[in-house]
Amino acid sequence: MLQDYHLYLTGRSIRERRPESLLLHFNHIPWPSVDSWLVLPQALRRTICEGLLANDICGLQTDRYARNFLETVRPFVRDARVDLAGRHVRWRGRTIWVRAYPISIDPDSLTDFARGPEVAHRRRDLSDHSSAPAGPS
Repeated sequence: MLQDYHLYLTGRSIRERRPESLLLHFNHIPWPSVDSWLVLPQALRRTICEGLLANDICGLQTDRYARNFLETVRPFVRDARVDLAGRHVRWRGRTIWVRAYPISIDPDSLTDFARGPEVAHRRRDLSDHSSAPAGPS
């Protein structure tokens, strides 16, 4: 499982060395609309898209970001066949699934934890250390 923009091209390297691998790339940051990508040279746009298409699954935070990704692949990877309704891409004999996997937290659980004894103890420790005189430097 690969994550985020700094690993956009990693799936391609892994796929070349281990073609049988099951690869998933998850992008935590928003995937912009296709027009936003036009500021980059075509070769770079295609390289980024192909790097992600080397994975079996491309996961994004929301349905909108997943659709944006599919709509980005269509013009920049001309030999890819994008299926917006099926949320997948056929490319170089493979099917790449594009899905939304929203990451969320349980706010009630987080609030309970924040009010709990472990956090209170840690806050006291931090407060004690911040009020201690600084040692020699």
